[in-house]
Amino acid sequence: MKKSTTIGLILATVAITVTICGLYVYYQSKDTDQKPVASQSTVNDSNAMAGMDHSMNSMNAELEKLEGDAFDEKFLSLMTEHHAGAVDMAEYVVSDAKHQELRTLGIAIKADQQKEINQMRQWAKQWGYTFTEPSQQALDAMSAPLRGKKGDELDKQFITDMSIHHAGALEMAQLALTNAKHVEIKDFANRIIAAQTKEIIDMTDWAAAWNYSLEENSNNPHTPKN
Repeated sequence: MKKSTTIGLILATVAITVTICGLYVYYQSKDTDQKPVASQSTVNDSNAMAGMDHSMNSMNAELEKLEGDAFDEKFLSLMTEHHAGAVDMAEYVVSDAKHQELRTLGIAIKADQQKEINQMRQWAKQWGYTFTEPSQQALDAMSAPLRGKKGDELDKQFITDMSIHHAGALEMAQLALTNAKHVEIKDFANRIIAAQTKEIIDMTDWAAAWNYSLEENSNNPHTPKN
């Protein structure tokens, strides 16, 4: 899929879920013998991803019923946890990814999202909100499928997992555009949508270029359903 086509889909799509379905394309390799060898921990990886998907769905469910100050207060804690998970996941590719593109992306995610975490903490303090720090258990669950992987196996898993992770952030950001009280949160949500949509496009294009077959994850709420 060409970038121009993908971007066209984004501009033409109103609902964020449909946007992600258009972006998150599962490429199939022509030569199945060239596919990376599947990890022996496939079942554990699936369970871990199911946990992450459930966590993101729970975050969205909590936010959907809120608005104004109540939304902003909850959003800052939940998005901080989500960002912290991405920072943890990015750490794996910074040091161990096969492709330089993913190493560079990992560095950018760590820098950008840690900066945004610090900003969200400041806003919570400034606005007198109760702020909940991320739990280590939640962060460990997000990065679990990446542990112990190297080379192509790691790169493929990272693209799969981070695309799903970004999709969850996009849904949360979309809610902020309508439910948040503070313009700072709305502007922040727009920045998340722009940055993470581009990263999904890049990762999808890289997967195609590197002949990665991104198997459909039945636990992924963003997978297009027939």
